[in-house]
Amino acid sequence: MVIKNLGYAIIFIAPGKYGTGNGILKSRKSEENISCLLDINDVLERADVDKNEFLTYTLECLYGGVHGINVKDIIEIVSKNSGYFNEVKRNFNEELIIKEKEKFANCLFGNLDKYKQKFGNLEQNLSRSGLKSMLD
Repeated sequence: MVIKNLGYAIIFIAPGKYGTGNGILKSRKSEENISCLLDINDVLERADVDKNEFLTYTLECLYGGVHGINVKDIIEIVSKNSGYFNEVKRNFNEELIIKEKEKFANCLFGNLDKYKQKFGNLEQNLSRSGLKSMLD
């Protein structure tokens, strides 16, 4: 979504505690008996959390930054747990970044040239999003 001359934003509407609004799609919060917001440490301390699945989820949240969406708030939260932050940094590498950009560009535009016209170059996107500081 484009927000009046401010760039792009990710829009997410969290499902309610008791449901998602879709009878077929179950609420993860309900399934796992979560009644409040959890920070990263809370999630990682849960015995029933699949750490690999949560790492994948975190990386997917950061993908927006490859395209220039500001993810500094996510980086800040993740960096509060240094062990987890180091794991994220190890897995968020140049190969993954290039694959994400190419996959997104081909899916949306069919080629990288049209993508670059809309989203700019990778270095600018990484700087604008906050990922460059995480990767340095």
